[in-house]
Amino acid sequence: MRAHHISSIEEFIMAPPPSSQAFLHTISSIPKGQTRSFGELATMAGKPGAARAAGRAVASCPLNSPTPWHHVVSSHGALVKGLGRAAYQLKMLQEEGARPAQGESNRDWAQRLGVVLMGCYAGKENQRVYAFAEDLRVDSWPATLVEWIRDEDAAVMRGFRHIDAPPFPEPPLPHCTFENLKTLPKSELTMEARLDSLDWRSLRVSLMTKGFSHAKSFLTKQEVSEILSTVEYALTGVEGCHRNMHCGGIDREVNLSRFGGGHGKYYYLKDPLPGCVESLRSSLYEKLRDDANALRLVARGDNMKTELRPGKSMRTIPYSYPCSLEDFFDECRNAGQNRPSVILLCYGKGGINIAHRDLYGPIWYPLQAMVMLSQKGVDYEDLLIFCSSYRLDRNFTNLVKVGLHHGMQRIISGQRFALGIAFHLAK
Repeated sequence: MRAHHISSIEEFIMAPPPSSQAFLHTISSIPKGQTRSFGELATMAGKPGAARAAGRAVASCPLNSPTPWHHVVSSHGALVKGLGRAAYQLKMLQEEGARPAQGESNRDWAQRLGVVLMGCYAGKENQRVYAFAEDLRVDSWPATLVEWIRDEDAAVMRGFRHIDAPPFPEPPLPHCTFENLKTLPKSELTMEARLDSLDWRSLRVSLMTKGFSHAKSFLTKQEVSEILSTVEYALTGVEGCHRNMHCGGIDREVNLSRFGGGHGKYYYLKDPLPGCVESLRSSLYEKLRDDANALRLVARGDNMKTELRPGKSMRTIPYSYPCSLEDFFDECRNAGQNRPSVILLCYGKGGINIAHRDLYGPIWYPLQAMVMLSQKGVDYEDLLIFCSSYRLDRNFTNLVKVGLHHGMQRIISGQRFALGIAFHLAK
């Protein structure tokens, strides 16, 4: 279907760049009759924070593209730029039931679809809000910014809050006191010795059968203190109970609510990392290298690399991750991936992280770790989690891709901090 008065420039078919393929492939997973913001699309594609790149990918689609690009809107629900494209997008959304028809009230539209909840992309305080469809206030919402929502859990997962609820508070700054560390164990063992003491057989069975595994009570009081206090000092200049003077501080900050990724903040840590984090990252890389090679081997079309031998022709050989993390970083840097990918995640009451993947670039490691630095309330505890995109099939004979995502449910009370470790660098 085509809109009237579309210029020839907008009808021109432009081949999307290779970097756009992940976004275009993900667009097809948006349910018919619904929309997602550019930030949500980036998060779904495994590239949180890349809303602009997602926007460029959508802009590369011609009007009659088989890719349903019209399902993507701005963070505030606005249609795409360009009168012709915006008119076409609105027409397609109205025909799918994703927006009210011309002259139709919001409540009549909800009744026609049989939905109970309705959301508005740009509601009170310019935040996403939702209400029950029979609420008289929904008719005051702009028809181009409304979205039907399946249930309240789906609303929360997408970052909508009830219209009568107070605005989501700003995520807490990292902070640490000795009192908060009272539940953590004391240990004189090195990081390598603590890793060696884990039941790696059980961890690997869980990793291969479920796609994840975990080990409790891992970090010491001093190590959690070092991580949180170092970041706190980098942000505020206030000294915590323990701080490593030689740490690199913060590389960048990402507010999840700006990109439809939830409510919370990411702080990407700059090298040099706190000593315990650097030791944990390097030791885990070496421990998981054989598992990563096995997982990489089953990824179709991604288990080979081309090698140029001096004085000889090129040859294709099976890919194997380097023995050391620093050598793997060299591969990342050669591919243009130079930015750190170790993150401190901060959430307050109402905080949530929508399920996503972390890819960051063409050079990737199929495993990553999450270290929980706090428990509900103020008591600290840690939980080490390995996530994978592959697991064994039902016969326990072949590895299959499961498309595993990770995220976090809503925080009801208290504050939560966590450390995310991706072993590859980011673009």
